[in-house]
Amino acid sequence: MVERSTGARTGATVRNEVSGTGAAGTTRWVHSFESRDGGGRPLLGGKGAELAEMTSLSLPVPPGFTITTEACLEYYRNGQAPPDDLWEQVDNELLRLEAATGRKFGDAADPLLLSVRSGAAVSMPGMMDTILNLGINQTVADGIASRLDDEHFALDLYRRFIQMYANVVMSTPGSLFEETLEDLRRHAGVESVAGLSTGDMRVAIERFKRIVVDAVGSNVPEEPVTQLRRAIEAVFSSWNTRRAVDYRNFHGIPHDLGTAVNVQAWCSATWMMTAAPECSLRGTPRPATRPCTESIWSTLRAKTW
Repeated sequence: MVERSTGARTGATVRNEVSGTGAAGTTRWVHSFESRDGGGRPLLGGKGAELAEMTSLSLPVPPGFTITTEACLEYYRNGQAPPDDLWEQVDNELLRLEAATGRKFGDAADPLLLSVRSGAAVSMPGMMDTILNLGINQTVADGIASRLDDEHFALDLYRRFIQMYANVVMSTPGSLFEETLEDLRRHAGVESVAGLSTGDMRVAIERFKRIVVDAVGSNVPEEPVTQLRRAIEAVFSSWNTRRAVDYRNFHGIPHDLGTAVNVQAWCSATWMMTAAPECSLRGTPRPATRPCTESIWSTLRAKTW
C-alpha cells in the first residue's frame, strides 16, 4: 500500500482555487482540443487546457482530444475500470481525428499514429506515463516503409513502440530491452543504436517480442484500438504509482485530482527533422518558432510523412 500524506489540500479546494466549481458528475468524458465549452485545468489538466487554448487561438497544433480528470477519478471509483461509455466517446473523437488529419488509425497505406500523455491540473513532471508511436504494428510498419522507401525508419518506429508500450503498459522491465540493444550494438561494432542496420532492427523487434512474452506471458497487442484503450488505462493507473504519490506528498499536491489523458496526432522527432530540418535542434522542434510549427503541421496535413 502506498502511503499518502494527509497534509495536502483537497482536490475540491484546488478546483475552486483554479477555476471555480469542478465538473463532478459529468458524463462527458472526452473533449476535443477544438471544444469551446472547455472546463479549464481542473477538468482538462494543465496540458489539455493549454492545447485547447492554443487551438482556440488558431495556432498550428496537431489535433487531438483530452479525456478528463473526472474520467480518471471514475476509473478509480469503479475499481480501476473505465466508465461504461468512455470507449464510445473515444471512438467518436478518433473518427474526428481521422477526418482532421486525413489518415486512418491502423491503416497500413496511410496510418494515423498517436501519442498518449498524462496531464494533471498541477504539473508533475516525469511522474506519470507517456506512450508514443501508438497505432503501429508490423503491417503498419511495412506500409510506412513502402510509402517512404525507408524500411530502417519504419522498423525503428516499431521497435521504439514495442519497447515503450511493453515497459509502460505491460510492466516489462526496461533493462531487458536495453541489454538487447547493447548486445546488437556491440556485435555490429557501432557506437549507438542509430547505427544499427535494417537487419539489426528486424532482429531487435523479434527479440523484443520474445522478451515481452517471457516476462509477462502475452504479446504487445497488434490491434491499434486495443493498444489505445490499454494505454489510456495505463495513464490513469500511473496517477497512483509510488513515485507519483511520493511526489504529491512531498509537494503538498492533493491526491484526489486525477490526471487527464491527452491523445494527439503524433509524428516522431526523426520525421519532423526530415520534414522541416531548419526547425530542429538536437531532434527537438523549437516550440517558440511559429513558421517552424506551421511547416511541420502543414507537412503532416499534406500526409507526406
